[in-house]
Amino acid sequence: MIKSMSAKKPRRVSQRDQIQEQREGRAVVSMVENQCRHAVVIAGAAARAPRGSFWRRLGSLLLVLAFFPPSAVAELQRFRLSPDESQIATKITDPFGKVVDGTFRLRQGEAQGDPDRLAESASVGLVIDAASYNSNIGLRDQDVQEYYLEVKQHPVIRFSGTAVEKAERTSKEAWQITVKGRLDLHGVQREIVVPVRLFYQQNRIVAQGSLRLSLEEFNIAIPRLLFWKAGDQAEVNFRLVGERQP
Repeated sequence: MIKSMSAKKPRRVSQRDQIQEQREGRAVVSMVENQCRHAVVIAGAAARAPRGSFWRRLGSLLLVLAFFPPSAVAELQRFRLSPDESQIATKITDPFGKVVDGTFRLRQGEAQGDPDRLAESASVGLVIDAASYNSNIGLRDQDVQEYYLEVKQHPVIRFSGTAVEKAERTSKEAWQITVKGRLDLHGVQREIVVPVRLFYQQNRIVAQGSLRLSLEEFNIAIPRLLFWKAGDQAEVNFRLVGERQP
């Protein structure tokens, strides 16, 4: 014998609950209407401002904030890179076929980004002291600085990375990212792509990676000895350490 199932009675909503729901609904509608009105006013003012002007850029920013309150916009974390803890090492083949190891010193650097949105928010800027090249042989270092890097005319090497083409979180504290940026070396600016392994722990970041550069692309003379010529490719390995700033 099959027993019939009685239908579940719908929950009865009191008049007080209905009034409260109506009030909340009207509050939401009012908030959206206000944001839309503000957005229309801001958009009109920004459109009348000259293209590229401060007021037009400010209007665009306020237009975004009209729809996304500050609490919805993630705060960027900023880091100052440490010249004492960071390392920049190079390898190049001399005219005798021997690999020469050298180092450069980071003069200053900054990085910023939102760990949850690295692909959209990350950027980095580096300033490297060109005259700091050191291979532990004074005469060779002097030649590199004066005749090849020409540090009197080009005292610093700059890198500005403003685009992250790839950001993959490999663990809670580690990312594999690909940074695209502009390298200014020996008076020549070129776009380069750098794969980076990034670690973030206890308000510190460590970025490690390597790349290869062509000396000829940056108008750097290649050392010669009679008929022998040094290698054109320079291998660069780096480890950058930064502390989070308030």
